[in-house]
Amino acid sequence: MDRIETILGNTGIKSTKLGFGTTGLRTIEQELSTKLLHTAIVKYGIKHIDTAAMYQTEEKVGIALRELNLTDEVTLSTKVGGYRDWEREINFFSFERDTVLNSIELSLKRLQVSTLDIVHVHDARPEHMADVFGSGGALDTLVSLKEEGVIRAIGMATKFMPLQIASVFDHRVDIIQTYNVYNLLDRRAEIELYPTAMEKGKVIINTAPFAGFILATGPGPNASYIYEPVPEEIERRVINMQAKCDKLDVKLTDVAMSFCFDNPVVHSTVLSTHKPSHIKNWLDMMQNPVPRETVQAVLKAGEA
Repeated sequence: MDRIETILGNTGIKSTKLGFGTTGLRTIEQELSTKLLHTAIVKYGIKHIDTAAMYQTEEKVGIALRELNLTDEVTLSTKVGGYRDWEREINFFSFERDTVLNSIELSLKRLQVSTLDIVHVHDARPEHMADVFGSGGALDTLVSLKEEGVIRAIGMATKFMPLQIASVFDHRVDIIQTYNVYNLLDRRAEIELYPTAMEKGKVIINTAPFAGFILATGPGPNASYIYEPVPEEIERRVINMQAKCDKLDVKLTDVAMSFCFDNPVVHSTVLSTHKPSHIKNWLDMMQNPVPRETVQAVLKAGEA
């Protein structure tokens, strides 16, 4: 098995090229969550663990890592600013200093740790620019925590490009975490963001290779795109991609992963699941990807 360890650029943080996203743990029991994390970390060597207050999975992660005695063996990444009422299916946001400080205090308690490797500003939108980047806002608050040794690195985790582009030029941000802007259906990050991020020495982490989730499920009545109903144009593109995959005898999911894994500027790719078999497949695709010419053929079939 090829080694998947990596260093997250100038942060010096030891991590892995594959990250385990914990969104899928919210709806499963603690016992299964613990087994899943054991599979990811111990069996497959995935040490980058991505969670968030919004996911409501931090407590499960903390319990699992303590039970497995793995807390000191992983890179822990969480997020602040974006929150969700899952019962009412409503997202809400606050990037003010007091909210960020309280959120970090709760995350530390839930995760059963005294420090955090990475804390991202989560899901910020253009209307939040001042609250995030302004004096005394989220980034300044995280910098103060970094100076105190509570956190090691600061990230920006959002799909909104104005926030990501601003982060590239902001010395307070160490890590750019993209989602739903670098996959088979949307390559904006590759064009508008990644080149400058590399020039500025930013760490790049990518998530959501399946475009939430149509590249995993394929087209159909239950498909979603960025967790919403699928636009007709996207559905047409995916139908064409799926047809090309069928012709070439490859799985669309494998092509989607291989495309994201193949970008050398991406330090780590984070995926989420509640099925152990998926984790093995991730690692197989990272180490034995779909040939580039096949990926390019599928990309061409799905051109807008």
